[in-house]
Amino acid sequence: MNCFFQGYERGQAKQVERRREAEQERQTMELAADARRQQEGARRQQTAAAEQAYTLMEELRQSVSGVLASNDSEQKIIDDAKSSWWKMQKMYCNRTPSGHYIDLEGKDKSCKTE
Repeated sequence: MNCFFQGYERGQAKQVERRREAEQERQTMELAADARRQQEGARRQQTAAAEQAYTLMEELRQSVSGVLASNDSEQKIIDDAKSSWWKMQKMYCNRTPSGHYIDLEGKDKSCKTE
């Protein structure tokens, strides 16, 4: 009878151990899934920011290309727009290192060469 109880207790201990291992595995999988979701969210935010920077670059480029200032205040506006364009270009290239864009002179450029 004593052997019966010892065998029963060992079986119960093994079941408890298997349940514990299964729970640890489940928790590990959940943590990995959470990490993947966080990485994907960060990647989406970077992509959205890069797209916004590119859009602003294009709008600024189109508004200043070929424009000649007739007075100092117009020249200041053009200079400010060009400065903003360079800031957006840096942001775009930081977030999209393999990206391409059109520079202020209308030339196709690659972020890799910057």
